[in-house]
Amino acid sequence: MKDEVYSEIVAHCRKELPNESCGLVILVEQEERYIPCTNISTSPTEEFCISPAEYADAEDLGELVAIVHSHPSGVPSPSITDRTSCNKWGISWLIV
Repeated sequence: MKDEVYSEIVAHCRKELPNESCGLVILVEQEERYIPCTNISTSPTEEFCISPAEYADAEDLGELVAIVHSHPSGVPSPSITDRTSCNKWGISWLIV
């Protein structure tokens, strides 16, 4: 992952504190791009849910390669829910 993309992800995580941030990494013409998304969860400090409209818009822009979210008050390890969802989607999950 390019430093620029990683920096955008970290900046988005900080901006969303104390809530979990979420976003998508897509490939557009073989270049990675980070698409910050809105966490529409009813418990945003404990979990994330990406807006379906934002997810669809990102898919229209390019190939989805990773789902990103933060654990602002926890460790960057997948929760049980994260593992289940990651296996369901079949793409990489990045936790900050």
